[in-house]
Amino acid sequence: MTDDPRPPAGPSTADAPPGPRLDARQSQAIFGAVRLLTAHGGKAAADLTLGRLKSTGRRRPAVVVIGEVKRGKSSLVNALVGEPGLSPVGVDVTTGSFLRFVPASARRPAGTARIFAADGAATAVPRDEVADWVSVGGARRTDPEAPIVLGAEVAVASSLLPRLAVIDTPGVGGLDGGHATLAASVAAQASVLLFVSDGGQPLTAPELAFLARSAATVQTVVLAMTKVDLYPAGWREVLAENRALLRRHAPRFADADVIPVASPLAAEAAALPPGDLRDAMTRAGGVARLAEVLNAHAADTDRLIVANAARIARTGLDQVSVQLAARRAAVTGGAAERAGLAGERDRLTELRARQQRWILDLERDLGNLRRAVVDDVTARLTALRHRWEEAFEKERRLLLPAVAKETMGQICSELQAVVDAVTAGFDRRLRTLVTGTYGLTAEQVPAWAADELRGTRPRPRPHTAKATGLLDPSLAATAFLGANAAGALPLAAVGMAALPVSIAVGGAWLAVNVAYRAVRAGRTQMRTWLAETVQAMQQDLVAAADSSLREARPDIVIGIRTFLSDAIAGLDAAIREADRAAAAGEGERRQRAEALDRHLAAVAAQLDLLDGILADPGTSGPAAVSNPATP
Repeated sequence: MTDDPRPPAGPSTADAPPGPRLDARQSQAIFGAVRLLTAHGGKAAADLTLGRLKSTGRRRPAVVVIGEVKRGKSSLVNALVGEPGLSPVGVDVTTGSFLRFVPASARRPAGTARIFAADGAATAVPRDEVADWVSVGGARRTDPEAPIVLGAEVAVASSLLPRLAVIDTPGVGGLDGGHATLAASVAAQASVLLFVSDGGQPLTAPELAFLARSAATVQTVVLAMTKVDLYPAGWREVLAENRALLRRHAPRFADADVIPVASPLAAEAAALPPGDLRDAMTRAGGVARLAEVLNAHAADTDRLIVANAARIARTGLDQVSVQLAARRAAVTGGAAERAGLAGERDRLTELRARQQRWILDLERDLGNLRRAVVDDVTARLTALRHRWEEAFEKERRLLLPAVAKETMGQICSELQAVVDAVTAGFDRRLRTLVTGTYGLTAEQVPAWAADELRGTRPRPRPHTAKATGLLDPSLAATAFLGANAAGALPLAAVGMAALPVSIAVGGAWLAVNVAYRAVRAGRTQMRTWLAETVQAMQQDLVAAADSSLREARPDIVIGIRTFLSDAIAGLDAAIREADRAAAAGEGERRQRAEALDRHLAAVAAQLDLLDGILADPGTSGPAAVSNPATP
């Protein structure tokens, strides 16, 4: 797995945990299904089942921490990873980039860190310099010569979350506008979304809107209510009001886990020696309880992997069952049954013979898919560009050199969110096409089909915010000449005797005009930078979509041919059964029917085992904590 600056992405394959451990029941269900699939001509489905167990175990479960500004996100993250101060905290110091904390490993020992630039490059840095790269106003972040950084990764040895990666999202911007879009993109890829609210106030409209939007894409949500130590008498009332608000605006999460926490208590407990006092303060802080809930939900990730493998196996066994039933019907049926089988076989054979026709249809459908992706790219990037151009007009502070670099970083992060959204849409459209039109299963779409799209990165051009050409000599002359008349004003009498009035007035007028020119120049520079960066992203996404479709097309064609061949082979087997049955005596026909009945019974029993795996609750319904620990 390549390095990836986007926050949800896990560590490299070498650091990733092995695939899920199967218990006896899961092993019997899945591997028994694989054996039956292999025995009955379903080797492709068997390979897909085993591949799903292996491939989906490559990404480490991740907890993404999201919330409005000043909700105590970073303090909570520090408590969870067991290292106070690791994620920047403070009234004037907030994170402007993603911070990803991953469990330490042999490849990445505890304390090692690296930063991710907008173009995807990863660079190792000392851990004590991370804040300079990710904090608003950080020394390296405001350096005009330094790259635009989207995030950083730090390896930690957390006793509370030994297997989980924790992602602290940016604190700038809140949950409105572009930051909400970026946060939603990150949340959609999380194993668990940890949403942080304030124990001193009910959920706000932006918070509720974000949770409502996340309901369609986020499987598991845990709510942490911070600062309960500051509101010992009121946080329960806020919790009850939050429940009522969630039932109205985001009902799916109305019964989600809500854990009250006091991060300062947890930080103080971590500094104490082991003992009863430390244990009592840890419990009072609520962070240990929160970690228990997060670890329990992380186990759902393994269950989801197993469930995905079980679904693939079940789909394959359903096809085996249909083929066996067709063969049994051929044995017990007569000439009419055989004629029906032969007719269906002729239809499929003709379809395979008319290969040129369905290949042309496929080209047409892939062309339509490409146009839909291009339209999606254009619409998203146009909306992003217009929104930021309006921001440049309304908020002059964004154009100041000290803020421009931060603005550029936020724009690049939003461009990466566009990449994630376009990739998800491409993948969904491609799977719908091959399943709905050509009869393939979703698992037959190449797993890597969208990888090139997913790997697209912003290519921001260097931005030089130099205030050049702001002082025009003629402008200065005009300023002071125009101020001569002011010399007659009685201003010197009120403390300005040492400063000629003409210089004071002219200098002020000149300063206003220079400031105006500086803002205008900054706006022009930023608009140019934005236009060029967005245009480069659009070109890269369209090129990646074209390449993805070009690479996926042969696999889809092979998949369709394989589907037709397998279907024809199954019908051929059923026709042969019918021919043998017609030539055999009653006793032999009965024996063949009984043998097929045994095969059907074995498949049915295996399907029941798989259904038992799929019936596990997994992550489908997070249990509520009705009586959370009281700090």
